[in-house]
Amino acid sequence: MKNFLFDKKGQGLSLNVIIVAALALVVLVILVVVFTGGIGDFTSGINEAELKTGYGVCHPKATSLAQLKIELKTAGDDAVKVAGLKEEFNDVKVTCNKYSHDETQCKDNECSWK
Repeated sequence: MKNFLFDKKGQGLSLNVIIVAALALVVLVILVVVFTGGIGDFTSGINEAELKTGYGVCHPKATSLAQLKIELKTAGDDAVKVAGLKEEFNDVKVTCNKYSHDETQCKDNECSWK
């Protein structure tokens, strides 16, 4: 007499099903992050990195960047105001870059050295 408990072959998940389930989970996590506003921190980091590009040994003071970040937050979604603030800060970067050859002139023009 055969024992039917040991005769059955195991049913398992195929590798394709496991991969599709993992991808679906990743997409779900991304959607939750985007719709809960968690992406805002990521984009503000990108904006700060964008503002810091082009720094040399003579660069805008940290207080200038901090002030700009405050003004950008208060500007909110006003694209014109945001663009104007970024342009003003870029002007400060250009001014500081002019004095990358002389530490004294750099500091005399409201910039920081190294």
